[in-house]
Order: sequence, then C-alpha cells, then structure tokens
Amino acid sequence: MKKPEGCQPLLDAASHMGASREPKRNTVQVLLRWNAQRGRAPITTTSSPTHLAESMAALDSTWALVEAELLQLEALGRQAPCRFFWAANFPD
Repeated sequence: MKKPEGCQPLLDAASHMGASREPKRNTVQVLLRWNAQRGRAPITTTSSPTHLAESMAALDSTWALVEAELLQLEALGRQAPCRFFWAANFPD
C-alpha cells in the first residue's frame, strides 16, 4: 500500500488508540470508527473475509472513540490529509 508523505503521525496516533483498548483495535478499525462517528461514510474494500470482519467490527456499537481522540485525529488529518490506495493498481 502506498502511503502519502506526512501521514505517519495520524497512523501512529490511531495505532496507539487501538492498542490501548480492550479488546484491542487495529489502526484501520480506529480510522474507520473515527470517520463513522463524524458522520462520514468510510469506504473500504477487501477480498479477505478476515479483513472484512475486522472492518465491520470497527462499526459495531460496543465501542467508541472519546471526543478528545476524535479531535486529535482531526487535527493530525488536517496537518497531512491522507488517502491510501494500492500502489499496484495506481503505479507512479
């Protein structure tokens, strides 16, 4: 996956937020949850049943990000807007 420059602080923050939860959440789950909680429709694709289940778990009602976490992710996202895509599908 190709990652735009400057996205690492956002990914690191999301990873830390997910790791500090019980049960643990991965970076993608935190970022999907952030978007869903702010009323955005996150779009993700996968051919992996495991990845699909992980993505769907991001949207269940058993957990949520607190306002401080949402604000932190938004501030980092404004500093370096990130859009991820598979480099194999979009060669440089």
